Amino acid sequence: MATDSEQKTVGHTPGPWAVGESDGVWVHQPLSPSSNVICDIVGRAWDPKTRTSEITPEDLANARLIAAAPDLLRAAGEMYELLYDYSDEVCKAVRGAEPAFRALMHDLRHAIAKAQSSS
Repeated sequence: MATDSEQKTVGHTPGPWAVGESDGVWVHQPLSPSSNVICDIVGRAWDPKTRTSEITPEDLANARLIAAAPDLLRAAGEMYELLYDYSDEVCKAVRGAEPAFRALMHDLRHAIAKAQSSS
């Protein structure tokens, strides 16, 4: 589990996150003492009278994607740094790869910035 200073560095609740299912679906931090809930997934078929909803396979898939976010962000950052360090070698080794490689680097940088943005 991350320390308070590590949490301030990443800006979000540190992973790992997991999906919980029982009378609904939620994403939580299973290794914390209180198993902090990150978010509740409310199904599209919300019934305000009974305050229940039907969770669809898409809702569950969304919960899994949310739960994977800290791991994906870390892996994307590490991959970006590695690719950045070897960008010239990659482009030289694979003829014609530079446009696709530069586009991938742009997309990685954009996704990381989107996840870390404060706005």
